[in-house]
Amino acid sequence: MATKKKTARRIVLVRSRDSGVWMGVFRGYHGSGEVTLSSARKIWRWRGAHTTSELALHGCVPEYSRVAEPVDTTVYGCCEMIESNEAAFAAVNACGWAP
Repeated sequence: MATKKKTARRIVLVRSRDSGVWMGVFRGYHGSGEVTLSSARKIWRWRGAHTTSELALHGCVPEYSRVAEPVDTTVYGCCEMIESNEAAFAAVNACGWAP
């Protein structure tokens, strides 16, 4: 009997011309810069990384970072998508809407 291999979820950071920076679980690319994400967090402001590339690799620190609640969404106008990892996603998920 064949067993199903559990695939690791694919975490990505998406930068959009229109809606900013998002990190979430990749669900699909629909052409014309449309990326569907689940458990996506919009990252309004971050500390602990200088660039979106560093943010994708390491995440951010809770102090002074502003990260919205997770949602399932389609991000339009995607101009950059960077592979991320579980550790960076956990760091982003630890952030909230700090004053």
